[in-house]
Amino acid sequence: GTANGIWKIDLPTKEVKSWKGNIAGSVGMAFGGDGTIYATTGSGGEKPNSLVALDPNTLAEKASFSAGAQEFSSSPVVFNHKGKTMIAATTSNGSIHVFDSESLNAPLASSSAVKDFAPTALASWQDLSGTRWILAPHNGALPTGFTSSGGTVTKGAILAWKLVEEN
Repeated sequence: GTANGIWKIDLPTKEVKSWKGNIAGSVGMAFGGDGTIYATTGSGGEKPNSLVALDPNTLAEKASFSAGAQEFSSSPVVFNHKGKTMIAATTSNGSIHVFDSESLNAPLASSSAVKDFAPTALASWQDLSGTRWILAPHNGALPTGFTSSGGTVTKGAILAWKLVEEN
């Protein structure tokens, strides 16, 4: 078989390049506006439990963040926020971590852990007022701290986090 990771094939030259890692999430990698490839990993592989930024031409690692013992559970989502490229991803303890692409040393923000919550994909959008939202699917009843104006939720929902700046 073929090792897990990201593979690049140059069709005219037949040159093959790869970066090996246990890719997390259900949608694979994400791309920044400059072509940078972002991937999250679970346990095992050469870079376990990490968010990595890869050069799109060489697949060389540009930067990374290790979540320690927490595996990443979602694929990363990349979005622009106030002129910066941001990346969000979840870890297996149910926390969402938000990073500035300029420095993956540490998250800019992390949510509290959400019990029994480890989505494999995230989405993001900016509303007309400029507010940035991060969305994730959740199965079952709403986790503690979330409310619904539409009655009791028992079979799942889309959870939303509002990205706000704090001084």
